[in-house]
Amino acid sequence: MRKLPQYRCAVCQHEFDEPIYKSLEELITIFYNNEEALDVRDKCFISKKWKNNHNLSSIKYWFQREKAKNKNEEIIEKEAFLLYLTDEIKYLSFEDTITACRRCAFNYDLKNMELCPNCKVHYKGIQYQTCIPCLPEDKRKLVLESIEFAKEMEEIHRKLGL
Repeated sequence: MRKLPQYRCAVCQHEFDEPIYKSLEELITIFYNNEEALDVRDKCFISKKWKNNHNLSSIKYWFQREKAKNKNEEIIEKEAFLLYLTDEIKYLSFEDTITACRRCAFNYDLKNMELCPNCKVHYKGIQYQTCIPCLPEDKRKLVLESIEFAKEMEEIHRKLGL
């Protein structure tokens, strides 16, 4: 003879005779309709192991993602294609382009550097106004100190194997 009630919820200590079995689809629809439902109604029939294996919140995320993707797919495709065409027209009309020698093109494309507009001798980072030699004396000293410090730190890291 078995003791009644036969089951007890490990979380809320609720006792019951018959377990409620729900399919994964039912649980997802409950959770999809009400995000708090998993924590309120469904505790008594979802074990932690099951909850971790099925991770309903990520399933909900993927459902929403697919829904948004399917709903807006055509609009997104049209916008992307129009942006592509605009960029292609700009490229083919040589808008926002420069003509550069191999050396300048290499420095610009791969190193993000361009010729200094002041001295036209040294290269500078694209984000800076001038090269280091063209900077005022006080700023030049600060920049050279920070570069030296960075080199020292790199050397220390190399020696430590970091």
